[in-house]
Amino acid sequence: MFRLELKAGEAPQDALLEVSIGGKSPADLTEMALRSVLFGESNPLADQHMGFATEINDPLAPLRENPVSEEIIRPLSELLITDLLVGPGRARRIVAFRLGVSIRGRRHLTLSWEPPSRYSNEPVTVRSIKGDVTI
Repeated sequence: MFRLELKAGEAPQDALLEVSIGGKSPADLTEMALRSVLFGESNPLADQHMGFATEINDPLAPLRENPVSEEIIRPLSELLITDLLVGPGRARRIVAFRLGVSIRGRRHLTLSWEPPSRYSNEPVTVRSIKGDVTI
């Protein structure tokens, strides 16, 4: 049984949202963090002892620890990832979310989001990642 409690409040701000590290923009850092935590890809900044800059919590960990039925795994996954990205300001909004069926314990995930823009006249960009996740 899951109990969801939602409260309106000011989202915590991540101090690294405005910082470029190693020639990587904040949007690049968010993408690297997602690839690392969701797909298990190596962190390219870890070799430079800057891996902490792309660390984020695994949004799907609660689903691994508490298996849920197939009917609600997709909406819960989308909610958890949206909360991770939009809540602290790493993304303006989620553009696309697709989570496939489980095949040998792995699911194909496609995620697209709009990074936040600093200025109102910046062109809107969309970042995307694809890979297999274990849930």
